[in-house]
Amino acid sequence: MQKAIKRTQLTLTILKYRAEGISYQNIASLVELPVETCYTMAKRALEEGQK
Repeated sequence: MQKAIKRTQLTLTILKYRAEGISYQNIASLVELPVETCYTMAKRALEEGQK
């Protein structure tokens, strides 16, 4: 359960940064994840929100 909560919080952080216009490259540096991971997490969350 804790793992899911942390992942959700991280996804929300990534989405917040994107909404502020921060690039995936900079977000990746801020959250210490690969750029591709940040992009994928944001993409999945946005796709899920459109269902």
